[in-house]
Amino acid sequence: MIRLYRAPTSQLRDYNRTRERTYSKSGNFQNDADDLMTLEQALTESEMTDYQRKLLRMYYVEEYSQPEIALIVNKSQATVSITIKRAENHLHNVFKNWERMELNEYTCT
Repeated sequence: MIRLYRAPTSQLRDYNRTRERTYSKSGNFQNDADDLMTLEQALTESEMTDYQRKLLRMYYVEEYSQPEIALIVNKSQATVSITIKRAENHLHNVFKNWERMELNEYTCT
């Protein structure tokens, strides 16, 4: 299958670096800005809960470890891990749907 988008977890891992590059002179501003906007749109369109979105941001953007998040939200580390994994799956589903739609448009024209 053709990959039209970078894996969402890769985008999440690179979020801070991409944001820093976007505002510096190095890197490709347009590509970095597009990646950030695509990720934000995927987070908005996904079916994840606000709580899942919060844990994703804490883990990937604020760079807390899973045990640190567990202490903050008063849950077990296993629960935090499962919640983050489910949120990542929601993002993957959004990106898969976008790829299917774009491939369908491409093959229909």
